[in-house]
Amino acid sequence: MAIYHYSAKVIGRSTGRSVTACAAYRAAQDIHDSTTGLDHKYSRRGGVIESEIITPDDAPDWATDRATLWNTVEAKETRKDAQLAREVEVSLPHELSHEQRRALLGSFAQDRYVSKGMIADISYHAPGKGGDDRNYHAHILLTLRPLNNHGEFANKNRDWNHKQSLVQDREAWAEALNLALERVGSQDRVDSRSFEERGMQQKPTKHLGPDATEMERRGEETRIGDENRQAEYWNRELAELEQQEKIIDLAIEREKRLIAAEQQRKAALALSRHKEPPREKGAAAEDRTALLAQRHNALHLKHLDERRALEAQIDQRRAEMEATGKAFYDKAGTQHALTQAQDDLRKAQTFMGRLSGRQQEAFERVEALRLNLEDIERRQGERTGFFDRNAQEQLAALEQRHQVERQRPPSPPSHDQETEDFRPYTPDAPAPRAVNDRSRGHGPEPDSGPSFDR
Repeated sequence: MAIYHYSAKVIGRSTGRSVTACAAYRAAQDIHDSTTGLDHKYSRRGGVIESEIITPDDAPDWATDRATLWNTVEAKETRKDAQLAREVEVSLPHELSHEQRRALLGSFAQDRYVSKGMIADISYHAPGKGGDDRNYHAHILLTLRPLNNHGEFANKNRDWNHKQSLVQDREAWAEALNLALERVGSQDRVDSRSFEERGMQQKPTKHLGPDATEMERRGEETRIGDENRQAEYWNRELAELEQQEKIIDLAIEREKRLIAAEQQRKAALALSRHKEPPREKGAAAEDRTALLAQRHNALHLKHLDERRALEAQIDQRRAEMEATGKAFYDKAGTQHALTQAQDDLRKAQTFMGRLSGRQQEAFERVEALRLNLEDIERRQGERTGFFDRNAQEQLAALEQRHQVERQRPPSPPSHDQETEDFRPYTPDAPAPRAVNDRSRGHGPEPDSGPSFDR
């Protein structure tokens, strides 16, 4: 499955960052910062496949030297909160070879950045150890100032900072990825829009970052990691429900086609009998059998519709229960506060901490948050258990009512008005959905069984 990722951020001194250090780390190279006198040595760093610098046609030769380029940028900026460069991070398709990925990103950078006057420093990275082996990605460092006719950096181009430009770059990268995937025969496609903008119920994951990634590798849970695991669990459950929905819809459509074919056969048989001479023996019995079969088929479809409607109602109210539960019980926030309190406790476990009482205060806060978290989990478990019991009672009550209807003897139909049991079912009738769909209604709700906890 192709993955879309495009993020852009500014590297500035206000956050304590240096563009020479960033360039050295991304390209796995040693760079001396002539402004601060620091040596950034990352030549032994692994995971970097290749690095390249793409410049405008009229750029001087020194712009292709990484150390000279970014030292010139550092020297040009004099403010202590100056913005030094823009970094763009993109995921690269694992379906392509490195040469194909390099040609794809090089052409995109030339068209979207370099043609406007920026200098692009691109570093291609391999998947990290212990992570997803398909995670090929690249980091692009972009200058914020164009070059003038003398080969020097001019004033910053503020048009490059517009949000609309970023949106257009994201859309252009999605188009370039889809074209590259099509060329290699892949059926996967990507979209730059969010799940919410596309009307999808999936939840997105967040980028961990280097600190959270290192903590997760050591087995320490982080807030972003917990949120990503919850999103992945939700997406897996949603995919399974959608697959079950497709199976149920296909079964209903197949049942409808069979019933429609049976009704057509009986209609043709009745027409042929109408043309034949009247029968004297067994005609009433055959008509009664056909009537019972027709009623059984129509009643079976009616029960399927009611079952699907009740299941959709249960799924919708389950989603509402989960949403209200998150509003009432902030489990993620409590877990995050507990993690911070545990960190404070470890820091306070010193002689001065014990002497001043900070260790005891931190310990009491940890215990209080731990008990609060256990209480939240218990309450959520009780709420979920109560909901599940009510759902089972709803389904059991509906099945009991269906059993009574199946055992009820048929009443003779009126010739003036057709009853509900004999409503026609055709293969092109819309199939009911088995899971919650917030985009449209689910028809009338069954009124049997106990009410749900809203």
